[in-house]
Amino acid sequence: MSVAPFWCTAVVRSAAQLPHPPRLTRSLRRWCVRGFEARTLRFPLREAMRGSPLSLIGKCDALMDAATRVTPPPPFMTRLQAIPGRLLHPLRRRRALEALRRRPPPVTILVVCHGNICRSPFGAAVLMRALASGGVRVESAGFIGPNRSCPPQAVTVAARRGVDLSGHRSQPLTAALANAADLIVVMDPAQARVICGNFGRLLRDVLVLGDLDPVATGTRTIRDPVDRGVDVFEESYARIERCVAEMVQALGFPPGKRSRP
Repeated sequence: MSVAPFWCTAVVRSAAQLPHPPRLTRSLRRWCVRGFEARTLRFPLREAMRGSPLSLIGKCDALMDAATRVTPPPPFMTRLQAIPGRLLHPLRRRRALEALRRRPPPVTILVVCHGNICRSPFGAAVLMRALASGGVRVESAGFIGPNRSCPPQAVTVAARRGVDLSGHRSQPLTAALANAADLIVVMDPAQARVICGNFGRLLRDVLVLGDLDPVATGTRTIRDPVDRGVDVFEESYARIERCVAEMVQALGFPPGKRSRP
């Protein structure tokens, strides 16, 4: 049986528990009914639905990920994909901020993205600037290709925001780097799963940076701007700055130097 009914119903139930359930919940329920037979939607979800709304987030994320991998995808899946992110973002954000406030201040932070030439070097540089007075060591790494430079668009857009990426060279993520970091920051949930699966890190030590965004979006992933235009770099770097500011505040560090808006 497809996991998509579980996912859709879990998202609807979770959203309904918000203080002010969004109107999108009704649209989501309509699409669920259109996409699946009523008897399938009524499949028992007692175990999945137990607990608070926060406890549902991980289950919804796992179910959503599985649903998007169905081949061929349901015809309405494209419309559904953005809805869970908007519905669950306030809960994910609250959970991430509470987790950061509870943990001891990190000594070493590792920022990871796919190639370590666009998002993670910028995020690490913004973090280093914000935590300059905190004595925190910040590094960045990626999953592919060592010793690669940042693309020209990255250098240009970062310079506008007071960050110099001209001398950056990529480094691959290794077990030594992953195990030495007190906190690992990633740009999408898939990277968190890879790090936990390959290096044995606990999920509580890996932060999906997009979860901290004060602006609700339809995706947890901070868009990879590689091979794209300057406008995509601007969008991604602006989101990284927003999230890093929230992260620094939640960790209890004094605010550092801010970049130009």
